[in-house]
Amino acid sequence: MLKWAEGYPAVVVHGPLTQYYRWNWCAYAHRIVTAFAFRARAPLFDLAPFCLIGTPVGERVYLEAQGPDGMTMMTASADLAGEVTHG
Repeated sequence: MLKWAEGYPAVVVHGPLTQYYRWNWCAYAHRIVTAFAFRARAPLFDLAPFCLIGTPVGERVYLEAQGPDGMTMMTASADLAGEVTHG
């Protein structure tokens, strides 16, 4: 396992999976995502829960994943367009 090969204390949470959760945050807001960028700062591990935070500012939302200690592990931003219509 990578845990032992890389010397990590536990299994690393897959970065794109974390991004998928944050992308879904925008979808729950019923908005169309026109641009999405993210950056990993540090790995998240499966030892403890992590927190996903979204802060809307105009037509953009700033997203981050925080580790159990409150440290920002990943950041992202999404540009949003009009509301999604269902019908």
